[in-house]
Amino acid sequence: MKDGLKILKIVALILIVILLSIIAYGGLYQKQNNVWKKISSDVNVGMELGDTRQITFKYGTHEEEKEIYVDENGNYMGDVKTSSPASDLSLETTDGTASKETDKAAENTADDVKYEKVTRVVKENDDSLRNIASYEKAKKIIKKRINDIGTNIDYDIRIDSETGDLVIETTNNDDVVGKIEQAVVTRGDFKVIDEQTGVILLTKDDVEYASAGIYQLENLKYQTALSFTMTSEGSAKLKDISNRYRAITKSDGTTETKYVSIYIDDSKIHTTYFGVELSGGVLQIPVGNEADTTTELTETREAAQELSELINQETMPIVYDVATDILYKNNISNTAKMVAVICFIVFVVVASIFLIVKFKKLGLMMSIINAGFIAASIIVIRKVSSDIPITINSLIAFVVLVFANICFSYLYLKNRKENSIIKELYWDTMMNYYLAIIPLAIVAFFCTFASAVSVSSIGLVIVYGLLVQFLYNLITIRAMKLV
Repeated sequence: MKDGLKILKIVALILIVILLSIIAYGGLYQKQNNVWKKISSDVNVGMELGDTRQITFKYGTHEEEKEIYVDENGNYMGDVKTSSPASDLSLETTDGTASKETDKAAENTADDVKYEKVTRVVKENDDSLRNIASYEKAKKIIKKRINDIGTNIDYDIRIDSETGDLVIETTNNDDVVGKIEQAVVTRGDFKVIDEQTGVILLTKDDVEYASAGIYQLENLKYQTALSFTMTSEGSAKLKDISNRYRAITKSDGTTETKYVSIYIDDSKIHTTYFGVELSGGVLQIPVGNEADTTTELTETREAAQELSELINQETMPIVYDVATDILYKNNISNTAKMVAVICFIVFVVVASIFLIVKFKKLGLMMSIINAGFIAASIIVIRKVSSDIPITINSLIAFVVLVFANICFSYLYLKNRKENSIIKELYWDTMMNYYLAIIPLAIVAFFCTFASAVSVSSIGLVIVYGLLVQFLYNLITIRAMKLV
């Protein structure tokens, strides 16, 4: 009976190790709509091990002669509208109700504008920005934006001190590249403009902060929205604007509507008029389409949230345009990668043979447990590598971790062989082992906070690996009655 239970435990251990190995090396899949879809995380590979994308951003040089408004100090106050807005606009009001009638847009009359009109050559980037200080400021803002996206982005940024052009190298990941391009080309500017005249009514200076969220409409559907909370001065301006830009029914029965447009940088994101007075100092702008559930709006909300975060940050002083996006294949050949994998397998096999020869059955059981530890560590590291990419340094750290676990196995089995009293043997060995590697654990812990991915990835592997080692060995060795 006792032998049968022992055999059952050994079989169970082998099956667990096989299951862990399948998940670690093959992934975890789930059947969705009759299609098997991978639900486990893929390894986030750094630039050292994967293909690289090199994106070049050119310093904006576009210029255009146009008629603009200026105040008494010559400051830019908007572009003069070259045409009147369409007379059949039917847009959603800020109180959530849609305009059903055909509106007549308010006429663009010079009497409505208190600013002077002048004709100037307007440059995408002013000549005063052609200096190293401006380039470095832009670079600093871009680095902060990319770092705020997540620590999982491995990238390198260079700036040409002569031209102001930027070159960013990152991993070959379309999602990452898209976020980096948005971080560079989006200035994060905000303004509300009189749609009839082109005069700027509100600017980013009037906004205290922006946020994104989902709210429910009167028809019980859901809508993503960008919300702009104004400063005290901006709140007063918004209240005045909400009272002036409305649909007004005239004495002859016709409706005249004055519209405003909301811009992020130079892109118009919404045109509307106001159905109620906005005295709370919050301007809410719908983004995307309505949906029946909030789940359907996840992507839209994430995009709106990223945009609001860019608006909350410092405005980019320089306008950049994407010039090239080039893919460079990794210079580490598949043969070299295969040789490295084979060497690791040989190392593990030789270590296992040594334990088996030295400690017989206990050595075999410990070798099986070690194989499961490697698989469990890979599963955990694959999961957390979404935060920090895997680099050559982190792979070396992983090999060191496996070697350390083999050393622990050897120490435990050696103590087991030399001592007849084994009740506290596991804890004694574990205590001595962790005391010996305290310096390594401390260094690894601080490495996780490093800005360089090549360093932080080492800390990631060691810290999570040691946690897996402690829990995994505690469960498996005690379950197998090796203690």
